[in-house]
Amino acid sequence: MSEGALYRHFPSKEQLVWQVFERHYIEFAGRLLKLAESESGTREKLAAMIAGFCRAYDENPRSSGFFFSSSTNQLGKLAADAPTPVEAVRMVIARGIARASSRRRTPTSPVARLRRRAANRSSSPRTGGCRRTWGPCANDSSPRPGPPHTV
Repeated sequence: MSEGALYRHFPSKEQLVWQVFERHYIEFAGRLLKLAESESGTREKLAAMIAGFCRAYDENPRSSGFFFSSSTNQLGKLAADAPTPVEAVRMVIARGIARASSRRRTPTSPVARLRRRAANRSSSPRTGGCRRTWGPCANDSSPRPGPPHTV
């Protein structure tokens, strides 16, 4: 393709760079989201996205170099609602945080901890009325040898 043919489709070199950047930047965001969708947990989603970044660079370092070096000049031209790789990562993190906070069933305020301790003391007579509610054995309700411990 000749230089003249390029300028028939694009009015300037800047417009050509913009069109290439916009198409690939938005497309890359979609690929990252697709990678994240294939995983179940937030850590796995982020690991897949990071691997996607690395794979994109390994497959074509020159293109990746252009992509990231030209992004500083081109980002301001993107539509506000355009999907971007940065927004894709932010969205996965935000969903992970929301999912984790919705799973919390037990309040963590000091008053709630005191109430749990009082409830545990009255329900565990073999350990002297106090069951550990912290540490690696927190979910293990088997009796412990030796004198009862206090929290």
